Amino acid sequence: MRALLERWKKLIESLEEQAEEIEGELRAGAPGQQLLFGEGELTHELLARELIDPQRFRNARQVGNYFGLCPSESSSAERRRLGSITKHGNPRLRRLMVELAWRMTHFQGGYRAVRRWGAVLQDPKACAAARKKAIVALARRLAVDLWRIATGRVQPEELGLVRKVNVGPVERWLLCD
Repeated sequence: MRALLERWKKLIESLEEQAEEIEGELRAGAPGQQLLFGEGELTHELLARELIDPQRFRNARQVGNYFGLCPSESSSAERRRLGSITKHGNPRLRRLMVELAWRMTHFQGGYRAVRRWGAVLQDPKACAAARKKAIVALARRLAVDLWRIATGRVQPEELGLVRKVNVGPVERWLLCD
């Protein structure tokens, strides 16, 4: 049993080394002067690589669909019911945006989507379903707003985002992945 565990240990260590090399390459590919709104170097680079060209989207609806953060709909006559998200988009981006949305609640309290949904997310009495809905709504709004910033439709300051330019080592550790 010990020999088998040693073999697995060596395999895991080699996989961890490979993962660190890949993360290093991703971090090296990240721009030197990036926007730090709460995202780390790795998150910033992964978003850029997954989105490729934000100009390809014509409107916010297409952005939400690509991320898989749009609600399903059941309609008939005058009745319209919105359900849970469709999850038809990119699952890696969806997870990345939800993680980034949680970070935004900690580092960007002035961001308009955080101000709107922050009460539900910070309320310890809120049920888990309400918090999940709020964080997905925040992630969708964040995806659309990042697209609007990338295409020059809006400035970050207009949305209540604060740039983190002079970041110390402790803050860098908190902001990075």
